[in-house]
Amino acid sequence: MKRRVLYAVSGVATLVLLGVLSPLLLRHVSFFRVRQIELVGVVNHSPTRLLKSLDIERDRNLFEPLRDIEENAAMLPGVIAVKAERRMPGTLKIVVEERLPVAFVPTSTGLLAIDAGANPLTYDPTESGLDLPIVQTADTVLARVLAAVRVADSTLYGHVEAARFTGDDNVLLELDAAEVILRREPTIDEIKAIGLVRRHLAATGRPYDELDVRFEGRVIVRGSGV
Repeated sequence: MKRRVLYAVSGVATLVLLGVLSPLLLRHVSFFRVRQIELVGVVNHSPTRLLKSLDIERDRNLFEPLRDIEENAAMLPGVIAVKAERRMPGTLKIVVEERLPVAFVPTSTGLLAIDAGANPLTYDPTESGLDLPIVQTADTVLARVLAAVRVADSTLYGHVEAARFTGDDNVLLELDAAEVILRREPTIDEIKAIGLVRRHLAATGRPYDELDVRFEGRVIVRGSGV
């Protein structure tokens, strides 16, 4: 009985040892050299620039630790999380979660994308094809309002060309054919109400110039066709 127990313990120890040593040994096997890199979730970053930032060696083995890749990617502006995975025999899969851009801010060097917290993002609009509303400054209130509109009604967000403050410190959205006035902290229901009213006006063929959603429970429509 003691001998059987000893054999069993020895067998378990051998398996554990193999589990530890196998990756170390396989790092030197050319069959597992990384021959393909698959990027998942990369929408706004330039794939070419992202790969260059990761600094992955040409002769890297699939069984080398992945921590350095994940740490390098996580340092890039606009990246929330990164997960590197192995796919046998030679594919490295990198899953990236990016911050969503909500607006562009004009700068001396071009348009700078910002997220919902008005943080700058190094997304190149000429490479990513981003089409975002314009705000003149990286203001957190405007950024939060645009982010809320994007979540509540993506169709409405797609028609927003610019956002700015009104004279009474509310928020004005410039649409392609009209304007919308919102409070500084609109609710999801208020934003959804804008979409409902817009669709109703479009269905009945009634043009309008302005929708005012500053008053709780009401959307005031202004314009010559109303």
